[in-house]
Amino acid sequence: MSTTSIGLSCSLAKFDKTSISPSMINISKISSSINLSPCFSCECLHRGDKDLLLQSPSNLSTITTNSRSLLNSRTYLSSTSVPLEVDTISVLNDDAPTDIWLADFESKLANNIVYDEFDSIPLARINGSIQDGRLAENTRRNRYVDVIPYNDTRVRLIPTKDNLHGYINASHVKIRIENTIYSYIAAESPLSLTVHDFWRMISGSNIHVIVMLIGNDPQICANYFPRNKNEKCRTDEYEIELISEQNRQDFHIRHLQMKLINGQRTRTIVHLQYIAWDEAQLPLDTKSFIDFINVANSFRRHYGETNPCLVHCTAGIGRTGIFILIHVMIQCITFNKKVSVASVLKVMREHRMSLVDRTYSYVFVYRCLIDYLKSSRLI
Repeated sequence: MSTTSIGLSCSLAKFDKTSISPSMINISKISSSINLSPCFSCECLHRGDKDLLLQSPSNLSTITTNSRSLLNSRTYLSSTSVPLEVDTISVLNDDAPTDIWLADFESKLANNIVYDEFDSIPLARINGSIQDGRLAENTRRNRYVDVIPYNDTRVRLIPTKDNLHGYINASHVKIRIENTIYSYIAAESPLSLTVHDFWRMISGSNIHVIVMLIGNDPQICANYFPRNKNEKCRTDEYEIELISEQNRQDFHIRHLQMKLINGQRTRTIVHLQYIAWDEAQLPLDTKSFIDFINVANSFRRHYGETNPCLVHCTAGIGRTGIFILIHVMIQCITFNKKVSVASVLKVMREHRMSLVDRTYSYVFVYRCLIDYLKSSRLI
């Protein structure tokens, strides 16, 4: 029996136990100006109330850097491109005691410094070219006309007859702290049109860990993976099977097997989906989200931290930015490399515009870091 879902054709297959690669990680040991349309989700509202533009054939080709009202109230970087060499973020104090971190973070919240700090961080590169994403043949691959990847940091797929420019709305985000580079791909959720390209990106970028930060509503994310055990989904080139699934209160842990249809190559993909968001579209509590990040980090270490981690929400800027920023900062805390939250976010936005685009999201990042420090054994 077969079913058809958005972007994928799915069929049930007999479960072959011999094909399963056992999970290498014991998760139990990890510590615990526009009209809104029906598809405009709460995640999108989180990105900027009503100042965001929805994809529309009539206005997709006319995007400008002034398409959102925030442009009038935020500062922007003047650089025209990201250097080929990833800039190193300065370490303020090597081997800084963690109580110094805690005092600094708490002081910024208590004295409302965090709000001015957020407003001072450039939202995007004002002269960063987004021309590739504005080409007529590529605009239909964007969910929103005001969230376009920079030409120089966009993920480039191998061109095909259906995608002449190898375009997908996804960006490389690389953060260098001294000799360590933290590598991510920040992406919008796939449209039904882009599901196959989404898997081509996973294959070509050597992705082993996917972090999904939204629910399963097809209006905000096309169905790109099987939802039931023993189910297989196919794109033009790949077959994806759900091997195992663990459901926790706030997130799901899935192991997917991706196979090239015309070949024998397979790859295990860990798919982590966080589902606990409050009405303000923030995680329900800091501990829950920190636990989720710790799980993701454990899988990243297992598969190799040099491989990028694919992170996506709906637009690939709000929740995606929160996850990346907290993850980088936790690594800095763990290895006693004191950097400022603002300096990390500034570099992140040089790679993809508008990451962590709401003030309350930035405040949540600080609260997560404070609670992480308080609950960890580092202090």
